[in-house]
Amino acid sequence: GYSSGQRQISKGFGMSNIAIKGAATGSGTFTLESPATNTNRTLVLPDAAGTLALSVAPQVTVYTSGSGTYTTPANTKYIVVQIVGAGGGGGGSGGSTGAGSGGNGGNAGNTAINGTLIVAGGGGGGAGGEGSIGLYGGGGGGATGTANILVNGQRGTANGDYNNAGSAYTAGGVGGASAFGRGGGDAGGSVGTSVARGAGGGGGAYCSSLISSPAASYTYAVGAAGTAGSAGTNGGVAGQAGVAGLVIFTAYF
Repeated sequence: GYSSGQRQISKGFGMSNIAIKGAATGSGTFTLESPATNTNRTLVLPDAAGTLALSVAPQVTVYTSGSGTYTTPANTKYIVVQIVGAGGGGGGSGGSTGAGSGGNGGNAGNTAINGTLIVAGGGGGGAGGEGSIGLYGGGGGGATGTANILVNGQRGTANGDYNNAGSAYTAGGVGGASAFGRGGGDAGGSVGTSVARGAGGGGGAYCSSLISSPAASYTYAVGAAGTAGSAGTNGGVAGQAGVAGLVIFTAYF
């Protein structure tokens, strides 16, 4: 009862059959080769229909800017998607209100998969230093969507008080962190008296999702970093720009 190209390996009373069947087309030769060993081994096949998977290293694809379409590789079993929102820019320091104050840091862009399927929000820009103190740092980005892990970004630190130490330099607010490290830009410090420091930019959110039944493709958009706040007068210092977002697709076979 075996067709051409199919070979019965063994059969006994009350035993199931084992057969090797070649394909109807093709000219390649498949070889089953044992290792050099003095120990007997037994390979137990599962009582199920399907294709035996070989050990294949996962394929990692990273996007650090822009937008586009990720194409799922052939024979992918599942995908892990990780995204990070961009960091907000740090505010600049300045000596007074109005034209002399430091510029606000720019808000950062969101990083997203398939529009709103998974969204890692970008951090807010830190406030520029001016005549008042205690200005808040940029808010951390929010994480939304159908992800297994959602972590909001950290808020940047506030600008603190005036620098009254003469020529000594004092640091501005620190940028907020994302799950992948610091995302928000640090704020401008000050050199000179009566200079208000800037506030730090907020960190981007983080999302991680395991997709057990991958689609053929996914759109992505990497959030742009928030711009740095400009320096004000009387010893003001510009802030730092935030860090751009990140998208990582890891396909498992």
